[in-house]
Amino acid sequence: LLAAGNITPEGVLDGNLILQGGGDPLLNTADIITLVAALPVKRITGKLLLDSSFFPAEIPARPPSWEADDLPWYYAAPVDAVSCAGDVILVNVTGTKAKQAAQVTLQPMTYLFTIENNAKTGAGAVSVTVADNVIKVSGSVPAGQTANQRICTPVPGSLAQEALRYAVQQRGIVVAGGESNPTPVKEIAKHESPPLREIITPMLKESDNHIAEQLRATMLARCRTELPLRFRSWALLTEATEPPATADNTRQWVDGSGLSRQNSFSPTRLAEYLLAAENKQLLRDALPVAGTDGTLAKRMADTCAQGVLCAKTGTMTGVCNIAGVTKTKSGESIVFVIMASGYAGTSAPVKKMQDELLVWVTEQ
Repeated sequence: LLAAGNITPEGVLDGNLILQGGGDPLLNTADIITLVAALPVKRITGKLLLDSSFFPAEIPARPPSWEADDLPWYYAAPVDAVSCAGDVILVNVTGTKAKQAAQVTLQPMTYLFTIENNAKTGAGAVSVTVADNVIKVSGSVPAGQTANQRICTPVPGSLAQEALRYAVQQRGIVVAGGESNPTPVKEIAKHESPPLREIITPMLKESDNHIAEQLRATMLARCRTELPLRFRSWALLTEATEPPATADNTRQWVDGSGLSRQNSFSPTRLAEYLLAAENKQLLRDALPVAGTDGTLAKRMADTCAQGVLCAKTGTMTGVCNIAGVTKTKSGESIVFVIMASGYAGTSAPVKKMQDELLVWVTEQ
């Protein structure tokens, strides 16, 4: 948290208050409130500003190859160096009295959207659609019950801006919003992100796209900065494993989460990265565990793979992948990558085939 201006003995910041981001994917409203609590002023003559310059301007908030149908939803939240609460908003639809309008609330509360509520109280299901910053709610929900849907903010950093405004208002600080001349900045308070081991665990276990995108943007901002941005991704990939002995046209890395259908890795290349990381206990501890937690909580339960096999899944329409490591009954560690794409129908039979094969491997 930075003060761009002098703070007078009377408690006036003669300038702007700036929230400068460092890419922390787990920053939340409570963290911003704590930062503002260290501000010793009663009035700000300037404005409340965000500084997102830590991420290079060439990094798009969302890759252009993401499909338009995905953009309103939580798993396609935009990246920003000052991201707050994952830039995700929970739409809650609560039944009131029979045949009466249901109640719609947003968490956190935000003025970024207009709500069109046509949902009623009664038996049935709720539908939520988002277009042009308008949330349309229809269908029905039983009295006393709440249905919810997660959407993302349309503007990068917007939740951080609202959280900063809220924190200042809670402190009773008056913001005049006037123009200020450029002045040296002074650090008021600093927030440290959790250590990486605490960040990658929810990313992998719950398949959190936003955390993955924030970490990729952070790596591109901090690593191999002597290279143009378009070359940094490849440099990072090459450093992760030995260069391939033959020409490699199987790798294409366009985002951090895998949401883009332009990402391309062969099973062999992905296995190379797993083999390079196999002895890193940190990574293995962060992966979902079969029949236990994360995206594998309900897969391979009550088999010899439960509690033994660790893997990351990757699923979208027509794509069902799983990659990780297991330990056989004979004590051998096996790295595996199974990729399936281009199939019709649901992923259920594909997952069943994958699970049966992996249980068989673990039994050996």
